[in-house]
Amino acid sequence: PVVRRLRGPAAVAKLWYQRVAAVVVLCLCAFAFLPSLSAYAWLAYADEHASPLANWVGQWDITRKAAAWNLGIAYNHHAYFAGAVHKRSEMVLFADVGDGLVEVDIPCKVGRTDRRPC
Repeated sequence: PVVRRLRGPAAVAKLWYQRVAAVVVLCLCAFAFLPSLSAYAWLAYADEHASPLANWVGQWDITRKAAAWNLGIAYNHHAYFAGAVHKRSEMVLFADVGDGLVEVDIPCKVGRTDRRPC
């Protein structure tokens, strides 16, 4: 296929669109990355508040807005990396049925893979 080059005002408009679109995409990527700084601090120092830069950036309104939209690395949300940073205590009920203690089966117990909605 023959590539047709734009000329005149259309070429100028395309050039400006390409430049503006690139800047907009980079700004949106930076916006989405801002809440991740505390995650990188946690990975590097085992403490999300160890980095003064992450603390300073974390106080910005734009960072709080991005975090409210669930952007960034959600290292401390359950179902992502919860096993590495959180522990969840569960109550286990046992019953003595003669042969020893047996765990009482609770169908809607949190954490069961075969649980049904209650």
